[in-house]
Amino acid sequence: MDWDKAKSMTIVFLLALNLFLTVLVLINRNEYRMDNTQRKAVIELLETNGIHINTNVMLSYRPMKQLDMRVYVYEPQELTGIFFEGEPERIVQLDKVIYTKDDDSLTIQNGYITYDRVSGAGNVAPTEQNSQRLATEYLKGMGEMFSSFKPDDIFPYEDGYRVTFCEHYKNYIVYSNMVEIYVTSRGITRVDIQYNTPVRFEGQAMEICSPDEALLNFMHKYLSEMGQTEAEVERIDLVYIQNERTDQPDAELKAMPYYRVTVATLEAPYIINAYPITN
Repeated sequence: MDWDKAKSMTIVFLLALNLFLTVLVLINRNEYRMDNTQRKAVIELLETNGIHINTNVMLSYRPMKQLDMRVYVYEPQELTGIFFEGEPERIVQLDKVIYTKDDDSLTIQNGYITYDRVSGAGNVAPTEQNSQRLATEYLKGMGEMFSSFKPDDIFPYEDGYRVTFCEHYKNYIVYSNMVEIYVTSRGITRVDIQYNTPVRFEGQAMEICSPDEALLNFMHKYLSEMGQTEAEVERIDLVYIQNERTDQPDAELKAMPYYRVTVATLEAPYIINAYPITN
């Protein structure tokens, strides 16, 4: 056998294969990518309708899997140990459990947890910076369970701010897993928690709608609700949201990908289903 010839043919084959795979990657990349012309067109359309984009509009959008979630079962001592010193009184009602001690109360209902601290914890200057710092320190004190939560938003509340933290799971934001901490001149007065455990990404990745399509859906929703009121969009991103709810312990639920469009001065963002088939 002519080994030099065989070696040359092998090298040529590998080079051709490498070129073929590179072309496939480029085609696949461009398949799920807007160009600047598309981005400019949708931004101009929104501008003509009084919606101003003050953030970057993503260009890439790749297929995304569903995220399996498991209902988290809270142990009573786990929760009361976070919020109370000493043993609180336990009150069981039809659809909720309430723990109370002095003026503080902790309510557990349908997977939602609310801690009310009526008297606060002393006088503070609830500037945006102070509120963020106090809320971050408080979250760290809530334990390892919330170590994967990162700052997500801050919004005016009474004479202070509501500081929101969301869980990050494998570089994705799980928007339905959140901790909201309310800081006023009396200190931290309320904490709201929604949490279920992310388990794994499941099934085949499915195509999502493009960012310009998501923005068009947002525009129609906004105009139908707000009319000609002008808007400033501060953030556009992809998040996972679990809409299903159950009280069944350890039940597995699904979180789906959504585009989140945050509008300045509005307390809640617009949520656009990223799966075009079910949108």
